[in-house]
Amino acid sequence: MPSKSFSESRMSLIAKVKKYSKTSNFWKSVEKFALKPRKTLPEVNLNKLNRLTSPNEVVFVPGKVLAGGGTLKHPLQVAAFYFSKAAVRAITQAGGKVISIEKLQEQNPNGSKVKIIV
Repeated sequence: MPSKSFSESRMSLIAKVKKYSKTSNFWKSVEKFALKPRKTLPEVNLNKLNRLTSPNEVVFVPGKVLAGGGTLKHPLQVAAFYFSKAAVRAITQAGGKVISIEKLQEQNPNGSKVKIIV
């Protein structure tokens, strides 16, 4: 069980993910990342998203998405635990969408065709 240092919003997220993780390997992976301390979560730059994705893919980053001086050259739907403000701007300017994990669950309860980028 997570320690008391997790925020209320993170505890709520863990509970929601746990419900889906019983039937989906994708959501089991998300749950494992959600239970890790924030300092150990991966940080992914937009350049990495450019290299590892194709236009219009759905991507999950189990950590923080950073702009890192890069630009996104194609539209993506990106869900993550955290986003920098510059990364949100860059994703939307490229025609993509920043979506919440809850929205990702609604759209894709099985987690199929969602790429995890770490």
